Amino acid sequence: MAAYSYLPKLQLAPTKFPPDSFSASGPLSRPPNDHVISRNIDGSILSTYGDDSWDFTPYTSRKLKIYFANWCKHHASNVKRELVEEIKWFIFVSIWKNLGMPYAFSTIEKHARQLALIATYASLRKVRVSDVLSKPILLGDYLSTVVSTKAVGDTLAMLRQVDPVDSGCEIVNGKTFERMKKGLGKDREVLQHPPIPTAIYSRILEFLESEIQSFEGVVDRLLMFSSDAISIFPDEEISFKDSHTPVTSKSSNARAREIAALAEKHGLTKYFEGRGVKYLYNVASLIRQMQCVCKIAVLAYSGMRNGETRTLAHDCLKNAEVEGKFVYEILGKTTKFNNGRPYHVRWVTSPEGARAISLARKICLWLWRYVSAADKSKKKYIPLFLTSSHIPFSKFPQRDDISFDGQSAADMTTAEAKNVLKAIDITLTEEDVCELEFIDPHRAWRTEEKFTIGQAWNVTYHQFRRSLALYSSASGLVSFSTLRRQLKHITAAMSHYYARGSQYVTELLHNFKEHFAAFYQESQDESQMLSYTAHVLFSPQKMHGAHGAHVEALKKKGLLPSRESTLSMIKKGELAYKETPLGGCTETGTCTKRAFRSVISCLDCTRAAISSPKLERHIRAKVKGLGELVSQSVMWRMESAELAILQNFYNRIMRA
Repeated sequence: MAAYSYLPKLQLAPTKFPPDSFSASGPLSRPPNDHVISRNIDGSILSTYGDDSWDFTPYTSRKLKIYFANWCKHHASNVKRELVEEIKWFIFVSIWKNLGMPYAFSTIEKHARQLALIATYASLRKVRVSDVLSKPILLGDYLSTVVSTKAVGDTLAMLRQVDPVDSGCEIVNGKTFERMKKGLGKDREVLQHPPIPTAIYSRILEFLESEIQSFEGVVDRLLMFSSDAISIFPDEEISFKDSHTPVTSKSSNARAREIAALAEKHGLTKYFEGRGVKYLYNVASLIRQMQCVCKIAVLAYSGMRNGETRTLAHDCLKNAEVEGKFVYEILGKTTKFNNGRPYHVRWVTSPEGARAISLARKICLWLWRYVSAADKSKKKYIPLFLTSSHIPFSKFPQRDDISFDGQSAADMTTAEAKNVLKAIDITLTEEDVCELEFIDPHRAWRTEEKFTIGQAWNVTYHQFRRSLALYSSASGLVSFSTLRRQLKHITAAMSHYYARGSQYVTELLHNFKEHFAAFYQESQDESQMLSYTAHVLFSPQKMHGAHGAHVEALKKKGLLPSRESTLSMIKKGELAYKETPLGGCTETGTCTKRAFRSVISCLDCTRAAISSPKLERHIRAKVKGLGELVSQSVMWRMESAELAILQNFYNRIMRA
């Protein structure tokens, strides 16, 4: 029988040494144990099919190994060995016999983890992995044990890209899988990432702004001090012991005195004492902390995913003109859109996000000096968040690594972010939980341990994406004035950059359906619904104006629409809601009544919902502003006329 040759379908850079092709004598013929799965950057063999872990690190920007036997390494048996070989086979055919597009290595890693979980279940049930994947009864029973069915569905979809003749397994089809999910009541996926409560969110943003401002004032001196300190050591070789050299204390050690003198020279002695920096390696930790603060700020003011920050280059920030307005653009790529294959993509950010990127850029260009010439030659780009382990006095400095590809983006974990945010009070209060309950009344927030009142808010990177999309809206959902001010610039930029119907966002979403723009637009509908529900449908005060009167009539009849029907109307374009100085507007299109930005036109508009407290505040502001104008001037007469109309309307509704 003639042999067929299969090339691995993986996203590989042309400069990398690829895995071997596979010559199959028949559909189910398996590769020999010495079949090369991955190679080092010098072409030497790194992993083979017979290994229980496949190391793909040379092909990626981070350490990436797929482990096949970790789930059973403490209880090995012949049966479990067979399950390990099954997992290995399914991953192999998904790479070498995949009928679809090439996969990213991170996608393969994710599906290998899911197959290991299925193998654990199969071991308990004394069946094969292929039995679980092909038999609805077993698969349904497995689904009943998992929290989220999405990861399972994604893995099944990947395996369906392989001809059953080649894999030896007829995977349960998509329609059957969906019916099984509904039968189990798992057609709704795992709980959404919660938005950060507004008071905590505001404190985090305030902290980020304060830290970036502080770092901006010291970063040049800090980097010069670090360069001078490195140059003290012969050939810039610094041992572990050297990295523990004190930086401020008066020591009998000559080198320690020299380092302390450098700190004094650069005006950093008091700064180091205030930051708890005692030793040289603490300086490297401080630089990494600066990077972490910048990363959180980039996430908070762009909405990108955590993994997407790893793809940012040092020159990712651009000034761009989009439909007549200048904005800050972040250029990068994402691995979320098409089987993990990255696309070049853009995000909009605010001046706050731009400052964070500029600070991170200054740090990464300084760090680049200490990347070896050999590693520089392998680079694709200079990562914005280049790892601080390249600093020679780092506690765990970067050593020559044959797997290093010249990118070495810092992998700052959620745990690091939590450690940075320990400096501020993010304790969960009763008001915070009430706010979460208003946003999602169907979720039992108080039964989830991580939302226990009195403990610190459990920060995750994805929460910044969710919070930005929900709170950066013109709907008036955010009543916390400090947070409104903090989000002012990014709200304006995103409402323009990601507006429905704009040519740019239409093209963007055509190719990248999971871009933040889609998440933002969907969240705008939710934000409008929540704001309309709080400020109009369930307003503690009686609403006025044409739409306000309509809502009051529905209240009397007990016919107020539900949250679900309100959201449906907004999604269909039958209703909209945005905040106005006098209350709210439900106009679905562009307002044609407020000529010259006058609010008087709202008083007789059929789409207006007038709030008496807001009207009263606006009148007081008018009276104050009138007192600052020249009496009987043109502007004074115009403002006086407007004030009289507003006061007459207010008096009329108060008498009603």
